[in-house]
Amino acid sequence: MARGILDIGFRSTVRPELGFELMRFSQLARRDLPHPLDAYTRPSFFLVYIGLKGRARHPIDFERHLIGPHDVAVVAPGRVQAFDPTPGLDMWMVLFTPEFLQLSANDADPLRGAKLLSPFWQKPVLRVPPSERPRLDTLIDHLQHEYARPADGVQLALLSSLLRSLLLNLERLAAKTTTKADPPPELEAFQALLERRHAETRSVDDYARALGVTPRRLNQLTRTAFGAGAKHTIDARVVLELKRLLAYTTLSVKALSARFHFDEPTNLVKFFKAHTGLTPLTFRQRNG
Repeated sequence: MARGILDIGFRSTVRPELGFELMRFSQLARRDLPHPLDAYTRPSFFLVYIGLKGRARHPIDFERHLIGPHDVAVVAPGRVQAFDPTPGLDMWMVLFTPEFLQLSANDADPLRGAKLLSPFWQKPVLRVPPSERPRLDTLIDHLQHEYARPADGVQLALLSSLLRSLLLNLERLAAKTTTKADPPPELEAFQALLERRHAETRSVDDYARALGVTPRRLNQLTRTAFGAGAKHTIDARVVLELKRLLAYTTLSVKALSARFHFDEPTNLVKFFKAHTGLTPLTFRQRNG
């Protein structure tokens, strides 16, 4: 039977008021958790993993990403992930809510639309080159020491500032993996809208109308950012969610058809097979 996806909110047993937590994976493994370590979860917060020792294949949205020493993985809110409880594995875990990050309303904020914070990032793992590792170690060391200090009037601001410094340095590394220009600001609104409405509509016109842009402009946005048109981008998000629900829940094809507003289940089957080469039931059998 397929296992369900656990939607989890931010919960810290150390400093619940912060919306931020820093720990080692070895610490998490010793906790009395409400679910197994290898359970599939959909966090509502960001997770940054920084490898220390051992190697693990960390599942993030149907792909197992290798995380070794000095590798960095970022899981954005809404992505489905699980831990690989490999013996001897350890890594830093930086957990924080979107509210804690306090993104500036100014479009000039370099973390707005950052590649590594996007749920659309196709390869959410960075291989940190040797020349950058001392800087990364220093940033984590500063975060660790500040997080361990007694709370005072400036700690929240300091932790936020140190986290932003860490993320900006990682974003600089992420930017080196592509030669594409930064996507236009309107893309952030499309991403947020797609996350909210992908089960409601697959129409490019619907999204363009809601955003106040033309379908042609929306296609330009997605081609600049993802190398694919708006229709392909929308359909890919729907297929990803269908994969998640087929693999990790027992919802029937009929129930999924109603949930995603297909006229009838056979249309969902045709849609899914056209994009994956498999029927929904075959996919479930292989991944359940």
